[in-house]
Amino acid sequence: MTTDVTSRKRQRAEEGSDDDAGDDPDEAPPLCDVCGAKPRRYCCPRCAAATCSLACCTRHKRDTGCDGRRDVAAYAPMRDLGLRDLRKDGAFLDAAGRARATAARHFASRAP
Repeated sequence: MTTDVTSRKRQRAEEGSDDDAGDDPDEAPPLCDVCGAKPRRYCCPRCAAATCSLACCTRHKRDTGCDGRRDVAAYAPMRDLGLRDLRKDGAFLDAAGRARATAARHFASRAP
């Protein structure tokens, strides 16, 4: 599963961002992975499935069992890491630190 997600994300990066779609009038924009009818607008953080609407996102989650949450422990080669990934990892570590501090306060208040 992880290699499939990584390869899908790499393929999307090679295709270019959605911001570049439509620059060439002869080139059709990439379509939704779920319905295949409308241009994709959203990308699932978990599996990189491209969807066009909330309805397609919901259908994707229902059909595949994807929860839509980024897998924070997913392997990513060093060459694929960028500033966005660094920020996400920093946010993850901050959240873990806050959770630890909250748990410590909770248990300290319950101590006899």
